[in-house]
Amino acid sequence: MAGSVYAPVAKTGQTIPYRTDDDGTLKAGVTPPAPRFTAGSGDATNTVTDNLTGLTWCRNGNQPAATKDWNSAIDYCNSFTNGGYSDWRLPNIREVFSLFDFSAQTGTKLPSSNLFSNVQPSPYWTSTTSADDTNSAYELHMGSVALPMRPQSKGNSKYVWPVRGPQ
Repeated sequence: MAGSVYAPVAKTGQTIPYRTDDDGTLKAGVTPPAPRFTAGSGDATNTVTDNLTGLTWCRNGNQPAATKDWNSAIDYCNSFTNGGYSDWRLPNIREVFSLFDFSAQTGTKLPSSNLFSNVQPSPYWTSTTSADDTNSAYELHMGSVALPMRPQSKGNSKYVWPVRGPQ
């Protein structure tokens, strides 16, 4: 389509084929740019920009050093200031999932080239409410590929990881 803007979808990282035309055979998606992540500089040293998506993440994956319920997580991100920026927000499910590396064997499921610190192998809130139950929002479990995302009650406490952009 003329004038359309397309969002790049990264390869999953699977390299071993288990049958013809599976992900290990096709390796569909784009090869992430090198480097995939760039650390902020100057006042923004506590930020990391994803050069695939254009999103800027807080370098510390556990910024408030505490879990929060969903409403508190949104409020925290909206009032967060870091790296000279005050336009932080709670990411949606696709934004957080864009960081997920299905080839990661242990620990958090982030690409090995990531520059993040203190990322928890536990569930993080997203800003995405479940269409089936508006009292629930999606979490993304950064340490599990078996069941990485699912809706949870907004009253539960999860980790928070602010994002801004894309730039």
